[in-house]
Amino acid sequence: MKRIISILLCAIILCSISANFFTVGAVENKTEETIYFEDGSYIVISLTEEISEVSSRAVIEKVGNKTYKAYASDDELLWSAKVVGQFRYNESIAMCISSSVSHTIYDSDWKNTSQVASRSSNKAIGDFTFKRYTLGIATNTKTTTITLSCSPTGVLS
Repeated sequence: MKRIISILLCAIILCSISANFFTVGAVENKTEETIYFEDGSYIVISLTEEISEVSSRAVIEKVGNKTYKAYASDDELLWSAKVVGQFRYNESIAMCISSSVSHTIYDSDWKNTSQVASRSSNKAIGDFTFKRYTLGIATNTKTTTITLSCSPTGVLS
């Protein structure tokens, strides 16, 4: 019985100590910008970030995502592509610790033929290829690279 009480007390102490090292938050920030092309089509770029953990050693972990939504000149949503990155930073350095990609097709004439996630130092990178098919023939190809970067001060771009 004494052993069980000792184990429980140790667990409580460890939990209270770890609470001082990590603070969980859900601070969310979202920005958007639109880029227009000569043919009237455009892409809406959304950047969303969330602070997930702050440690007492001033290392902060942040998760963010960048999404491209492609529209035709008549404002029809064609497809979207997204890269998600998880970062750690501490005022002097930032690094990407994970990267993932996903896509959604809204217009059935378009298909995703390739998507690759990668990371490089402080960047989460997604490479995508979308093709439009008419009567089974590829009539339009769009390739895009989405790069989500984190600065040493935690600014995502």
